[in-house]
Amino acid sequence: MKYCIKCKVNVRSDSKRCPLCQRPMSGGTDEQLYPQITSVYEEFEALFKSMLFLTAAVAIASVAANALLPSKVFWALRVILGLASFWVFLLLVINKKHNIAKRITNQVMFVTVGSVVWDFITGWKGWSLDYVFPIVCVIAVASKFILAKVMSLNARDYVVSLIADAFFGILPLVFYFLKLTNVVFPSIIGSALSLLSLVSIVIYQWSTIRLEFSKRFHL
Repeated sequence: MKYCIKCKVNVRSDSKRCPLCQRPMSGGTDEQLYPQITSVYEEFEALFKSMLFLTAAVAIASVAANALLPSKVFWALRVILGLASFWVFLLLVINKKHNIAKRITNQVMFVTVGSVVWDFITGWKGWSLDYVFPIVCVIAVASKFILAKVMSLNARDYVVSLIADAFFGILPLVFYFLKLTNVVFPSIIGSALSLLSLVSIVIYQWSTIRLEFSKRFHL
């Protein structure tokens, strides 16, 4: 804190002159006048860098595997598009913090319905249910887990919608048994991850789940 000899006042400022008499002041400022606000990206820089590296590693590995195991379908492109969708979901939600869980669920519904409609218009190849739906469900569940950690969300703000997304993630396996899908691997992997997330939610957030359902349905 600085001091003006003429006015005999302490001034909490970075200014070199007194705001009253404009004479030079003595002393210095050891304290920060305004709080330093860090962004989510700066606060969790190491986490984002690790996720970015893992994303790049998965993309490169999928392209290499696709090249070593030739196929009529360039499935590595679908993997890359899925990873890109994950980052789009993540960045959109971080930059728009209001009602995060509901926003992600709405995006899942929008992408799924849009892909099914587009698949139908273009002659129905089944890629919307074979790939898009299970991948989007897994991305939604993963996004909510990560955002809950990064943004320190209260479990009550996302646990119900997370359960809904986990149930959606199990549907691809149901579609496969009903012969609505042709490719089994995305459905099995997506359903397994969604079921695992559902089990973890029930185990670790059971009290929150019971409280939220009792409030919402007046049980």
